Amino acid sequence: CGQRSPRSVARAVACFRGFYRFLVIDGRVATNPADDLRPPRAWKVLPRYLSVEDVDRLMNQPDVSAPRGLRDRALIELLYATGMRVSEISLGTWAFGDGWGPVSEDDALGALNLAVDLGVNFLDTADVYGDGRSEKLIGRLLKDRPHDEILVATKAGRRLDPHTPEGYDYDNLSAFVERSLKNLGVEALDLLQLHCPPTEVYRQDSTFEALDRLQEAGKVRNYGVSVEKVEEARMAIDY
Repeated sequence: CGQRSPRSVARAVACFRGFYRFLVIDGRVATNPADDLRPPRAWKVLPRYLSVEDVDRLMNQPDVSAPRGLRDRALIELLYATGMRVSEISLGTWAFGDGWGPVSEDDALGALNLAVDLGVNFLDTADVYGDGRSEKLIGRLLKDRPHDEILVATKAGRRLDPHTPEGYDYDNLSAFVERSLKNLGVEALDLLQLHCPPTEVYRQDSTFEALDRLQEAGKVRNYGVSVEKVEEARMAIDY
């Protein structure tokens, strides 16, 4: 695991285990990672789309990182109409904001680096995760790995107080975007999503006009909506 501590590796497993079928611990495939994980054992994560031959080959690899060929195979999906080439498996980083208990910077960065090592290039965050802490940690990753293709989806809107449809206007969204740009250390957001806005927002032309303005200004490359209800997803698609 290189410079990563067993603790950071264990946390990384916790982040990944919901998306992977196999977990190899001490040279064996664990059928129930949640029960079988006993840090600081050596382990490797195997994506669900690997063949049996791939699994056998990885089990004999001393390095936790996936071989280059497998990394390349992971990056095969286009994200709808955005044209972004993203990994089939993404990494959510809400936990790195300390909202689900304390996570040290070393543990968070260890998990982020491990995800990229394994072929994940699509990270999900939000401006309210740890009041920007999650975005800032991803910003450090982007700075440390300038030659890796890493795409970030962040969210905005939940900083509104009160959280009302009227708050989803250009002034507020522009301020949220500027804050996220600073946190991430980038010139444009790969993907900005409205963060589970009130249903009325989906009928509010002014909100989407504001997003268009931010896109035209080069602050946002793509935008969308993070939804809580099927009805809202359908409204967003139909807009």
